[in-house]
Amino acid sequence: MSPTPDATIQPYAEWPPHNQRFSADFDAWLRAGGYGESALTIYGAAARLALGWLNQPYWELDPAADLDRVREFVTARYASAGTRRLYGQGLTKLAEYLCQRCGQAPAPERAVNWDHYLAGLPAWLAADVQAYLDERLAAGRQPHTINVELSELLQFLHGLAEQGRPVCPRTLRLAPLQAGSSLPRDVPLDQLRRLQQELATEPGRLGLLDRAWFLLMLHSGLRVGEVRHLQGPDVDLAAARVRLEQAKGLKDRVVPLSSATVDALRDYLAVRGPVPVGTDHFFLYSHRPLSHTYCYDRLRTYGARCGVRVTPHQLRQCAASRA
Repeated sequence: MSPTPDATIQPYAEWPPHNQRFSADFDAWLRAGGYGESALTIYGAAARLALGWLNQPYWELDPAADLDRVREFVTARYASAGTRRLYGQGLTKLAEYLCQRCGQAPAPERAVNWDHYLAGLPAWLAADVQAYLDERLAAGRQPHTINVELSELLQFLHGLAEQGRPVCPRTLRLAPLQAGSSLPRDVPLDQLRRLQQELATEPGRLGLLDRAWFLLMLHSGLRVGEVRHLQGPDVDLAAARVRLEQAKGLKDRVVPLSSATVDALRDYLAVRGPVPVGTDHFFLYSHRPLSHTYCYDRLRTYGARCGVRVTPHQLRQCAASRA
């Protein structure tokens, strides 16, 4: 699909780290949106072409004007109409992601898959259920609340069916709306202290590493992904703050650091060692960035030692409760 290399397109290896991270984040955003491997390959290639050809920091790009220039470049560069069409679709998705990432427009509202939730219901009942749900959602009710209401209704109908009363069997197949998992409870203060004491006993570089990211979550409310992707230039110990790219809501934010966190980060840096070529991650384990499960696994290990069960989300909730 690709023609001969074009000297006007900056190679990916020569991109600044922030654009490389942005490209990887775009791929992850597409994957989270349910796109298949074929679309991921083509749309990702279109995004890399755009970033390499424009050769600007992603936050300076105009999703309309700059990407229109890229479309003109694609039209001139590719002879295949199919390739131009697919790359155009990829650039459209890139423009959407840029708008969300840089706060230029709100994220599009995700449509409810009514065919899935109402499958098997007669048309008249499906219309009534959809109207009811639309009204409840418009009134600000959360999916969990609506699911509770529907669950109570279904229990009532099941009771009628068990008594031999006529109930449409398809009504009992109504699927609940997709809802997020319930938030874990806050960690009791005595358990949190036991956990911190357990971390304080871990010797060597591993202990310094774990205490540093633990305090970032506990005191500054960082998420696991934000800890894992934290870059060296994003940490300003002198100003006691951290800059986070693509925080919740696809926006960048700056969070303050407590004095204890600053001390823990400095202690860790003193023993971290050299950063491998090709990465600028702040936290490293065995000379590599932290894995997806590292923080979960370490919290589970410390918790098992002192009889405390804590998740990273609960640490963040502790930070939020103090804010």
